[in-house]
Amino acid sequence: MIELREQGLIGAIGIAAGEIKLMTRYVTSGAFDVLLTHNRYTLIDRRAEELIAEAAAHGMGIFNAAPFGGGLLAGDGTRYAYCEASPELPAWVDRARELCHSWSIELPTTALHFSLRCPLIHSTVVGVSRPERIAQLEKLRLTTIPDDFWPALQALGTPPSTIDD
Repeated sequence: MIELREQGLIGAIGIAAGEIKLMTRYVTSGAFDVLLTHNRYTLIDRRAEELIAEAAAHGMGIFNAAPFGGGLLAGDGTRYAYCEASPELPAWVDRARELCHSWSIELPTTALHFSLRCPLIHSTVVGVSRPERIAQLEKLRLTTIPDDFWPALQALGTPPSTIDD
């Protein structure tokens, strides 16, 4: 792949995986141009913050996928990152939803903007299950969230993620 890039036959080499420790090894290797992380930088799980910063320091393009955590933050189900959520996680999500409601914001809007507002992330990748979701996502994207909301969200404390890597 590196030879192909050096020959100009491909523009970039990307890495996409889950485990942060593994991804960090790839990012620091210098062989990759683009990082795609998923379910590791969301309202619920922020363990990719250092990885994203490291990728930015290496001049990599950074894509953040699954800002809804596989559906939980979009209001679908009780699973996060393909795992059944512990009882503590839905309780935290309920508190976040109540906070959002008090600010007249929907939780999915907050989940999407959490990724969109990070200056190190170049693109947020969202899976779309139905064509009508595209218009819904655009509505979420265009919704303004006041800057004062984010410290109030932070005051809810660290969410209990279901990911263990």
